[in-house]
Amino acid sequence: MRGLAIALALFVIVAVAVPAAGQEFYYEYRPVDRPFDPTWPSDGDEWHQLHPNYCIYDEQTDHDDADGNGYIDVCEHIWFNGERHHVEWIGPTYKLVYIGEPPGDRPVLPKYAEDAAPGSRQCVYHEVYPIFCNEFGTTEPIEYECQEVWIEFPPEDVGWWHVEEINTNIRTVPDPSPVDEGTWSRIKGWFRRMLD
Repeated sequence: MRGLAIALALFVIVAVAVPAAGQEFYYEYRPVDRPFDPTWPSDGDEWHQLHPNYCIYDEQTDHDDADGNGYIDVCEHIWFNGERHHVEWIGPTYKLVYIGEPPGDRPVLPKYAEDAAPGSRQCVYHEVYPIFCNEFGTTEPIEYECQEVWIEFPPEDVGWWHVEEINTNIRTVPDPSPVDEGTWSRIKGWFRRMLD
């Protein structure tokens, strides 16, 4: 009977943990009204959510500058509206505005995040909105605001585009605070009682 109870308990733990571990849920954020600046904004500043819910504003309620250098770094944490997030990537977001008719605008990110930085030779970008992950190709890298770039694909967006803004962008994943020791002690105690 104890063996059946232990097996059932392990099944429940695995059934709950495996789907959560497989989720690919992340956020894209940029600070409101702030040019590209990879330093930490003040707590209380607002961030513009780019993905998954475009145009929602969240407040930075806390952050941990783990290495104390004042810059947002990968593996540091930021709290939005009290919820802890792990920083997975930091880089630029470019806002492009179509020069022709009809006018339109697109926020885009560098396609290959590990090589991305203003001034890089990157020429493939992915769209944040309205079609998330739609790829854009330019004939030259985006390097500065007010630059005009020729987009060569996708076909519906071929033409000259104006770089209106370059902003800081972070990609985060929800990262709940570590579980308090008391919870693990209770779980171990429950298993110990089951085996006695």
